[in-house]
Amino acid sequence: MTACLDANQVLDYLDGASAAPPAGVEHHLASCDDCRVLVAAMARGSIPADADADADARASTAGDLAPPRVGRYVVEEVIGRGGMGVVYRAWDPELSRRVALKRVRHAGGDADGAERARARLVREARALAQLAHPNVVAIHDVGVHDGDVYLAMEHVAGPTLTAWLAATPPPAPAAIQDALLAVGRGLAAAHAAGLVHRDVKPDNVIVGDDGRVRVVDFGLVTAAGDALVDAGRAGRAGQAAAPATAAADEAARELAVAAGTPALTVTRAAVGTPAYMSPEQRAGRPADARSDQYSFAVTACEALAGARPRLDGGLAVVPEGVPPRVRAVLARALAAEPAARFPAMAELVAALGRAVAPRRWPRRAAAGALVAAGVAVALTLASSRATTSSPAACAAADLAGVWDEAIAGRAATALATSDRPAARQAGGRVIGALDARAARWREQRRALCEDDVAGRGAVDERAARGRCLERARVELATFARVLAATPDQGADAAAAVDAVARLDALACDDGARLVAGERGAPTDAAAAARDAALAEAGALIGLGRTGPGLAQARAVAAEAAAAGDPWRAGRAQYRVAYGLAVDGRLAEAEAAVREAIALAARAGDDVTVAEGWVGLLGLLGERTKLDEARAMVAVAEAAVARAGDPPRLVLDLLEADASVATWTHAYAPAVERFDRGFAAAAAALGDDDVHVIEAAASGAELFLAAGRTGEAEALARRALTAAERALGDDQITTIDAHRVMGLVATAQGRPAVARDHLRRVAAWADARGEGHPYSYYGHFGLAVASRAEGDLAEAAASLERARAAAEAGGGPRDYRVSIARAAQGELAWATGDLAGAERAYGEALAIRRDTSGPRAVTAATLSILGALAWARGEPALARPRLEEAVALFAAADVLADPDGPALAGVRLARVLWASDRGRALALARAGAHLATVATAGGPPDGPALQRWLREVCAAHGCPAP
Repeated sequence: MTACLDANQVLDYLDGASAAPPAGVEHHLASCDDCRVLVAAMARGSIPADADADADARASTAGDLAPPRVGRYVVEEVIGRGGMGVVYRAWDPELSRRVALKRVRHAGGDADGAERARARLVREARALAQLAHPNVVAIHDVGVHDGDVYLAMEHVAGPTLTAWLAATPPPAPAAIQDALLAVGRGLAAAHAAGLVHRDVKPDNVIVGDDGRVRVVDFGLVTAAGDALVDAGRAGRAGQAAAPATAAADEAARELAVAAGTPALTVTRAAVGTPAYMSPEQRAGRPADARSDQYSFAVTACEALAGARPRLDGGLAVVPEGVPPRVRAVLARALAAEPAARFPAMAELVAALGRAVAPRRWPRRAAAGALVAAGVAVALTLASSRATTSSPAACAAADLAGVWDEAIAGRAATALATSDRPAARQAGGRVIGALDARAARWREQRRALCEDDVAGRGAVDERAARGRCLERARVELATFARVLAATPDQGADAAAAVDAVARLDALACDDGARLVAGERGAPTDAAAAARDAALAEAGALIGLGRTGPGLAQARAVAAEAAAAGDPWRAGRAQYRVAYGLAVDGRLAEAEAAVREAIALAARAGDDVTVAEGWVGLLGLLGERTKLDEARAMVAVAEAAVARAGDPPRLVLDLLEADASVATWTHAYAPAVERFDRGFAAAAAALGDDDVHVIEAAASGAELFLAAGRTGEAEALARRALTAAERALGDDQITTIDAHRVMGLVATAQGRPAVARDHLRRVAAWADARGEGHPYSYYGHFGLAVASRAEGDLAEAAASLERARAAAEAGGGPRDYRVSIARAAQGELAWATGDLAGAERAYGEALAIRRDTSGPRAVTAATLSILGALAWARGEPALARPRLEEAVALFAAADVLADPDGPALAGVRLARVLWASDRGRALALARAGAHLATVATAGGPPDGPALQRWLREVCAAHGCPAP
């Protein structure tokens, strides 16, 4: 009888390593049930536990029976079992906590070899136990019980990544991206500690019920510099059938002892799970941290596209469905040669973070926290007492070494290195803004100095003014140093314009307000040092250096908490949240800003509490948690009022509220809030303030949706004029104002004007990458304008570009994809392509269900799908869709189109007319008021519906439309 296949032969067969299957393999598979099972299992990414006689023998031992105790742990039940070990749920009586207890069976063999294997596993488990990271399962304890090594681990309730991805409904694309980034950060932390996982796959990731993602099952972890020879090295060199050397067998036994999952290759094969193994692992070569990159990339492909990479001539090909911006990152991580991958896992994670979510903290919800955490933070001079100075010293108050000609020159040089005229123009704006800020600082410092000399004003107020000025000096020095030290290019110069524009107004002349704002926060030298570090963190994040900026902000938060300074702990945590949002890590940002709110509330820091609520409101909108966002508006408004209605915070709240309103179609409350608050806040700051510009643009979009087109145009024009004057043509805020102007022009029936604005938006965004959010906005707006002009071919082309941009930026399940697909469905229906319309609207509906979009929008989509089914002669399919649409409309508290429920009811009435005349007549009468159903802007089935309604009403006495 022909010998059964080993794992490496199966890998060759599955990978198509040769032009034709190895001789006899297919013949053998035709006659061997065991090998067919093995091939099927390895194709799924695992090897059954009984694929090895040794594993089979071990699985039959009494070790699977749950013992009453392992070490000090009381065993409760078996929760996992494999050929290499057993996992129990257990109780730790000493620390009163539940643990997951993993007991790894010994591999047999000679006593010396088994002892060396145990020693190695204990050593590596202890190394892992030293790693404390939120995305790595914690190892509490390690020991030996009855000859078996056991590990007591954090007990995590929640599904594996595999199960989480397969849930119904599936997780949103943004949540999947956040989970992958968390996995990457956990692996990067392990690598930084000198540890390599070597079996990264979805089943070794837990998505905790607490929302935290953890990498688990480090059963194959090894020290990064370990010289251990992987078993099976000879097998991939074509010597699989040759007798293994004693050294190789011993290495295999040691690795088998370390293995903790049944889905592993076995003795004389590479270590890992076949479908996720790197080429060097499959070849039996030593695996290092770059091998984990490969396995992580395979996992990422599976999570994002539902398929693992295919192998083409030994090279991994990223599957379709992975967003294009992500594709390049994963392709590099999947390089056949480790040297061609990223230098480190941390760099892969950083690149992936930039690719999956080029989002920012809800743009206007950041308030003044970009570089300065807020005017009310207490900073200190060397002493908190009032200073005494001479009149001559007052006249000489200066910023030498902070912002002088030499430093300004270096910053100007750094900002002028780009060949792009727009970037050079941006650099000039930055230098001018910092010059103006320095002049204001000198003026306010001179006034304080003169008051000190004359003894004017309360001592504590003068001291507070001094602390405010010192804080502003440190902030300016840090900003200038970071700016001048980095030769920025293009986009960085533009980012600097934005960062400077968002600096808080320098207001250190109101001592009474400053004293009230400090509320007893520490003012000693240590507190001043924390303020300086926090200012540096803000500058780094503001200038796009989110990695070091986040690290700095986290360090300040931890140090402030340890020092009993909740005021600065809250402000530092808010900065952490902002940095995470800038980095596209929205789920983490949401958790961080909630913590910042709690810390600031305990410290009595009303300003940071208000900033936190406004920021949270924007994040909830970004993450399509629309019900919660709507409920949060009143909370944020109350917090802003408690903080004294600072103009910038008022404007940020109005912007976030307008954004949520346009998503949920709850226009009236947001319009009333805007009417009440915008004018006074804008007057306090001036038209050229970036917060005023952005709130005006958002207000224009809100008013447009609410039907106040004239006011919308005035606000949009005001925003665009001020943005071009204050920020320049190349800024995202200016581009957003062009977008809104395009929308207004379209609504006013001026499609040619709309095209001019929207082409600029699309060109600007396309130059920055296919997945840029404004690429979607620009091309979608162009499609609407083209449709209005009757150019359906151009509209179709623009819609396809909008859909591709949305998918590239957020994945195939992004909510914007549903909007583009619905628009494509509308276009197809208008041109008579019922099958194309059915497909497009069906895809839009699936995404809207997944992302829990507004009920009314989902209901409108179902209503259209019901009408399409009727038009295609399928009343049995039309009825359930329309029944659900009517029910959803009844449950919706906000309607995008007030005629939507009546239209769905009339469509359902027509379907029910033959089977339920009474209910159909009631629905027809309820919708008989529809007067625009057959107009040029109405649905394609409008004329037929209107004719039917007239016939019914004429015969049964309801008012005809």
